Amino acid sequence: PGGNIRNAYLFNPNEVRLYKPNPGSSTDANAVLPGPSLRFNPGRIDAPPVFTSSRKPLVAQWETVDGKGNFFTVNVHWTSKGGSTSLQGDPRPPVNGGIDNRNAQANVTGSFIAQILAQDKNAAVIAAGDFNEFATVEPLERFVQISGLQDLDVVSGIPEVERYTYTFGSSQQQLDHMYVSPSVAKHVGKKDFEHVHVNTWAAEEDVTSDHDPTVASLNVCKG
Repeated sequence: PGGNIRNAYLFNPNEVRLYKPNPGSSTDANAVLPGPSLRFNPGRIDAPPVFTSSRKPLVAQWETVDGKGNFFTVNVHWTSKGGSTSLQGDPRPPVNGGIDNRNAQANVTGSFIAQILAQDKNAAVIAAGDFNEFATVEPLERFVQISGLQDLDVVSGIPEVERYTYTFGSSQQQLDHMYVSPSVAKHVGKKDFEHVHVNTWAAEEDVTSDHDPTVASLNVCKG
């Protein structure tokens, strides 16, 4: 509450750069153009009121500096689970706060990605961030179905007990995810993806975030 959270990208300009950069403003609605390409690069997916009191996904198209790779990223931070109850609490089933908003956000975000893959089924697409939802609950099941992306936890074979990135009510929860298009998934090995548990098990004075970071090594070059 009272925060000013924004989605952003940190990148190494010696490795990648924006493809034909054309940044959009906070109110410009991004769109998929023939190519596929983006109306704004980077730009936000805007669908009022779906993202009211939430963060609009930030979409970008990139190219590797050597010219061998071109790929899209979708940086998400969906509606929080504020108002939820603990999995061990009295309400049965537990209250999942914000699920209706996340269902709507899954439709919009997934449809945007589907438009990219409809033009190029071999496009490299990566969607990642704090989805604020479990992989087996409706918003993310809907997102996978609509977008055509694959869950990198499953693709890389991360054990289910190691997929958590957040602690709530003494429960480790899987809220942060990475999804990739089939052209990216086919190159993923078992050591290419990891949730780094540096915060969930740290002393309070040592944590740098309430979430664990996730890292991946992905091949975004065609072939």
